[in-house]
Amino acid sequence: MSSIDPAELIALDRLAPALVKATEDDRWRGCAAELVVGGKSNLTFILRSDAGELVLRRPPTGELLPSAHDMAREARVQRGLAGTAVPVPRVVLADQGDLIGVPFYVMEKVPGHVVRDRLPDGWARTPGERRAMAFALADT
Repeated sequence: MSSIDPAELIALDRLAPALVKATEDDRWRGCAAELVVGGKSNLTFILRSDAGELVLRRPPTGELLPSAHDMAREARVQRGLAGTAVPVPRVVLADQGDLIGVPFYVMEKVPGHVVRDRLPDGWARTPGERRAMAFALADT
């Protein structure tokens, strides 16, 4: 867990009611947030409540280039790919900055592994399996 207070960076007091409205599930009123560490650019948070888990993406803090960190573009691309062969999570909520002070979007959390510097145990042990996995990623 990071020393950054997620509640301040995503204004949980304003976000939670918006999640209730977007999901039509009152259990989001009592949500908590955790910053996912290890990212290189935009900030990613896991949102948790009795309703389950969602993922929020927002730009980093500080000065930004005008065209960088376009959360609306990320959400548009994901919405555009929904229903195609490209696996993308459903966008639950997107905002241009009115709600929490910066543009952001919230998407469903997809179960799986986050691969950073090594694969999970048992995955792609042989060169042939690693090659097949790389081609599957490129095909996607």
